[in-house]
Amino acid sequence: MAKGRGGWVISFESPGQAKTQRGWLWDRVKAAFRRTYKEKGTKFDWFMKADDDCYYVMENIREKKIFRFSSKYNPDEPWYLGELVSVGGDGYPSGGTGYILSRAALKKFVTALDAPDTKCRKESDEMEDIHMGACFRYANISIIPTVDKEGRHSLIPINLKDLVPDVGERSNFNKWYTGFAKIKVSSGKECCGPKLMAVHYVSYQDMFVYDYLLYRVKIAGIDP
Repeated sequence: MAKGRGGWVISFESPGQAKTQRGWLWDRVKAAFRRTYKEKGTKFDWFMKADDDCYYVMENIREKKIFRFSSKYNPDEPWYLGELVSVGGDGYPSGGTGYILSRAALKKFVTALDAPDTKCRKESDEMEDIHMGACFRYANISIIPTVDKEGRHSLIPINLKDLVPDVGERSNFNKWYTGFAKIKVSSGKECCGPKLMAVHYVSYQDMFVYDYLLYRVKIAGIDP
């Protein structure tokens, strides 16, 4: 893997294995985390993998107590944040809203990839999040809950339009998420907490809309 102009040029591990662009997802994620660990592994406390069709409220991610000198979730211990879904087995963190790994988790994950007895998948595949979950379990990396005390979720792996409206016919995305979320989630306004951190399947046009509604609109009588 060589660093090119404006980014990295990645040599994949399993040439000929993937038949589609999505088929390279697992190789891409492994390569990115390996490179990040090599170049930045000791320079930061937490590392975030983000999808380009996910909208992130960075203020809420930064404000989450684990990142503010919390002794419970020390970055030198192996933790990760993710929205856990369960489609058989122990479940896996949905790749749509990404993952946030502690410094120790990043090291353990990268080390586990190359361990002689590794249970981490070697060949590339489009189901990158399923393989992340299996590798995290093999490396004994623990998940940090991303729901509040009322059970409202903050990492949403589908679009809000498929979850917040509790009227009409439920979409397939809604059925998947409400059916397989490891921690129960329901349709309607109580699905998600006020400290929402991420929403998946957001078009680039809607990202501008989200940004406008969150940062430009002032509510009379509430906002200064």
